[in-house]
Amino acid sequence: MSEPVLHKLSGVLDLTSLLLIALVALALGAGLTAASLLVRGLAPSVAASLDESLSRRSGRARLLMGIVNGPALFLVAVLLVKSGWKALGLLALLTLVTAVVTGLVAELPPLGRRLFPDSGDGAAAARAGVVLSVTFLLPVAGQALLALLLLRSIGTAAYWAGERAF
Repeated sequence: MSEPVLHKLSGVLDLTSLLLIALVALALGAGLTAASLLVRGLAPSVAASLDESLSRRSGRARLLMGIVNGPALFLVAVLLVKSGWKALGLLALLTLVTAVVTGLVAELPPLGRRLFPDSGDGAAAARAGVVLSVTFLLPVAGQALLALLLLRSIGTAAYWAGERAF
């Protein structure tokens, strides 16, 4: 093949991989939103408890709790997997994902109500999930905002678990 054809083919492959990354990001956002809505719909008492826990703590406190617990739990999971304790490492990673989903159950409705004031809890959570999925596609700023929200949701879940345990 000639040089211009290879160059064009390379450009098409780059564009295809970029579109695939965008689709994966949207699918992950939709999955997190769906899991959050599922928990809110199937366990309203848990959702009410999470909402109550959310109202007791400031956003800063929840973010700081997430900054401490999220990376620490991720580091523990990676170290366990690398040291041969794969099952415990995967369990720690599953705990991290569960904390994210649990925190999003509480975090999404208030965010959706801020963005769309005329929405109920379910519609607000769904709309906020769509906004978050699209926000992830914004380079740097959108991804940083999403990371902060995920860390805050981990903090919310940690406070909620602590309140229920003690």
